[in-house]
Amino acid sequence: MAKIETSQLKPISKLPRNYKEYVTEAKNKGPVVFMTRSKPSVVLVDFNYWETLTDISQELEEKVALETIKKSEEEYTQGKAKKLRSLKNL
Repeated sequence: MAKIETSQLKPISKLPRNYKEYVTEAKNKGPVVFMTRSKPSVVLVDFNYWETLTDISQELEEKVALETIKKSEEEYTQGKAKKLRSLKNL
């Protein structure tokens, strides 16, 4: 989990009045975390930061998928795989 500094925490009730300030803060200082009833609710981030997070997430998903395929191929070549006639046989 990412470290969140108290300066990043804002009450969501102030978002409508201070949205320009929060957008500027997200662009210049990093993510702004909005709290609802003392719990994180929504995060405002700069678009470039969001794109970077999305790219990293996609790369990790692809890596996991490729590792899973490799493992299943290894199990198949070792004779550990079962041929199922339907999902009920899982």
